Order: sequence, then C-alpha cells, then structure tokens
Amino acid sequence: QDTQRTGFAVRRGLAVTQNPDLAELDTRPLARRSLRRGADITVEAEGRRLRLLSVHLVAGCREGPIEGRSVACEDLWRQAGVLARWIAAREAAGEAFIIAGDFNRRLEGDDPFLARLRQAAPLLRATEGRRDACWGADRPFVDHILAGGDARSWLDTASFRQTLYPPGHPNGRDTLSDHCPISVTLRLAR
Repeated sequence: QDTQRTGFAVRRGLAVTQNPDLAELDTRPLARRSLRRGADITVEAEGRRLRLLSVHLVAGCREGPIEGRSVACEDLWRQAGVLARWIAAREAAGEAFIIAGDFNRRLEGDDPFLARLRQAAPLLRATEGRRDACWGADRPFVDHILAGGDARSWLDTASFRQTLYPPGHPNGRDTLSDHCPISVTLRLAR
C-alpha cells in the first residue's frame, strides 16, 4: 500500500473543519500502489470560510493529449473528472475554494486537463505565466494553486513565491524534495 498522504499544516488559532477526504481521487484503491486521496478542509478566518483541497495526482502524463495515451493518462483523466465534480459542487454551494498540490501535469496553454476543470467553474491559476526554478530548472510548473469562487479575488497573484533550496545544501536532492514549495497570500476582502 502506498504510504504517501496529502494534507495541511495549519497555524494554531485558525478554526478548521476536516471534511471527508476526496477518496475518489484514488482511482485504483485496491492496487498495490494505490493513488492518493485529496485532503479536504474548511478554514475560517476574519469571518470568511475557505475550502481547501490538497492533491497529489498520478504521475506519467505530464503534458500533451490525455485520452487514449497510456494507463497513467487514463487515471489522470478520471482524476480530472473527480476534481471537476468537486469544483462544481463548491461553485453550486457558493464556496470560496483552493486546490493546491502536485498535479504532475504542466497546465500550460490549452491543456485539456485544465480545460476540463475550468468547465466546472472559473479558476485562477497562481502559476500562470511563471516558470519552475527548483534545483536550477527552467520549466513549466507541475505544482499548482487553483482558486475558485471568491478565492479568485482574494488571491494576490503578485505575492506568488517559490522557496528555493540553497544550491550548496549538504544533502541536496538526496534528502530534500525534488519539488520546491510554492505559496501565495490571500487577502480576505470584506
């Protein structure tokens, strides 16, 4: 069984409700290497509620067409459907929401995965027009922050940051992630 999980670190003092995991993201729960569920929480701050979903989607279908390409692409397309339904439910409920994590997919241009999600609701992608510089790379991001509902206006796109590891770190990629953390600031307008 795969022991990796998605989740959140939450600052003390914030009101947090843990919603049921989005288990449907694991499109092969009985497989030896199952896929990861999405961690789903609601945070309340300054009288506003924000629904957050942490994801780590299937690898192996990073770009290009999806349908009919490979098993990984078929799994990713099923995960896109699960996410689109989750997004549509948030939109119907009038909830502000963010999906963040490792999509294992470059969502550039007219990407079919991103287009499927945007059919469910308008989304703002914090990584739009930016390049991943982790470990000296210069490539499109596979980690993303997608905001929907009121969270689109709360997300300060100018606040986008990628925390890079020091080039001379003694353990380097042997012990640190191959992904560098990304972040944004939300301004909860009243």
